[in-house]
Amino acid sequence: MASLRGGTPLWVPPTSVANNAVSPLVVIGPGPYVAIYLKNAHASVDCTFKVQVSASSLPAAGKNSIDSSQSPDGGLDWYDLLDRRTGTVISLTSTHGTAVAYDLSPFAPPYIRLVRTDATGANNGLTALVSAFGVN
Repeated sequence: MASLRGGTPLWVPPTSVANNAVSPLVVIGPGPYVAIYLKNAHASVDCTFKVQVSASSLPAAGKNSIDSSQSPDGGLDWYDLLDRRTGTVISLTSTHGTAVAYDLSPFAPPYIRLVRTDATGANNGLTALVSAFGVN
């Protein structure tokens, strides 16, 4: 039987447009199949992001281990996600006028966020969703 899956907003205007601007964190939970969907409706601006992940050493269940008063970090330490094959930081590019999806499966970290790595200063029409599903 099919199950219904949706996406969680990861980058929504008017999020800061500066270089190194950080998206809100998203809880992935137990879903090892993760995809990020980037849509860039801007007429002339390309953008790039790096993916950062985190986990918590606190023995609390679910979101209880996140300190929401320390937004957007959630009181967590964040790490650049590396490509398993090359050992380089994963970079996601969104060319103007396109919609692309990046499959990050298999995926283990419970928390994810995006960090903007370009300095174009434009953010209109740029959105990102993340979806996760599957059993651990």
